[in-house]
Amino acid sequence: MKKFISTRQLTMVLILSMIGLKVLVFPNLISQELGRDSYIFVFFMMSLDFAVLLTFLFLKSKFKDMTYNELLEYLFGKFVSKIIMFCFFAYFLNRCCAIFETNFVYLNENLYTNFNWFSFSMPILVVIVLVSLQGVNAFARTCEIFVPLIILGFIVSIIIGSVQTDFTNLLPFMEKGALQDVFKFDFWFGDYLIFMVFFGDLKVEKRTNLKICTGVIISILLATSVIAVFYAKFNNSVVCHSNAISDLIQASPSMSDIGSFDWILILIWDMVLFLLLSLNILGAYYTVRQILSKINPVIALLVIALIVFAIVYFNNFDIFFAIDFNLKYFKYPLLFIQYVIPALIFIVALFRRRKKDEVSVEK
Repeated sequence: MKKFISTRQLTMVLILSMIGLKVLVFPNLISQELGRDSYIFVFFMMSLDFAVLLTFLFLKSKFKDMTYNELLEYLFGKFVSKIIMFCFFAYFLNRCCAIFETNFVYLNENLYTNFNWFSFSMPILVVIVLVSLQGVNAFARTCEIFVPLIILGFIVSIIIGSVQTDFTNLLPFMEKGALQDVFKFDFWFGDYLIFMVFFGDLKVEKRTNLKICTGVIISILLATSVIAVFYAKFNNSVVCHSNAISDLIQASPSMSDIGSFDWILILIWDMVLFLLLSLNILGAYYTVRQILSKINPVIALLVIALIVFAIVYFNNFDIFFAIDFNLKYFKYPLLFIQYVIPALIFIVALFRRRKKDEVSVEK
């Protein structure tokens, strides 16, 4: 009997996906570009992502007996569906490399003064391959356990960061008028795409859509709050703070009164990066299996892990090089993958009526 994941589990996965990369390097970059309007930009982009997530929920309601790949084959045929899956594979692989580099830099800055790349890479890649082999159900159960703790850490970090913070730094509202080039930082969005991995494994329950939407709205508010508190606290000195969530909890004078409590929060964010890397490895693994259906699961995961390591190694674990590359060369492909493709799928599915005698594509 097939094991399904619950609505609560998928909600936890989506929350992890949507907030994971938005609290480290990103607040520094976006604050330098947009200043006090940064949180408005993040709210806008995450709201746009939320709108696209609604199309996924619509597709799940209409094609509840299909996996995402089966849906693509039903709508476009096998050849086009493989092309679409390859685009999604590039998306997940790109994120894997960025998260891998971010995790290395994060550990170097917060836990170790001299962290060898081999000591970091080999154990984490082996563990992630083993975790991914357990499948989506095991990962969803893991998120169900740890994401509430992560949310608590998020809230505590916001509260600590708010101590002695001048929120008038967020005024005036939209001083420079409309936001310019809102899609410049699209690399940090489109997190809902991970839904495709769990599309065929979700158990539709009572008020499934409402529960998922509620969780996603919470993640939007949390991420927006971090950006707002970060700029309000550091104002024009944001350029000096490249690790937002850690700097927030370490810059507060109150931390000196509670010993090493900040280390607990730092470890929570390291857990976030590990889970987020595992999640995107699962995304890359899922898309590869749809493109090359006969490939051995272990070989597929090992190849993905080796590709990620090779890219990061030759990039010298330089997260800022990866960011610059995405801003310059991957901006429009990302826009196409994150927004255009899902919109096309939604439009085609909207006008595609299912006949009563139609059955789902064979697995």
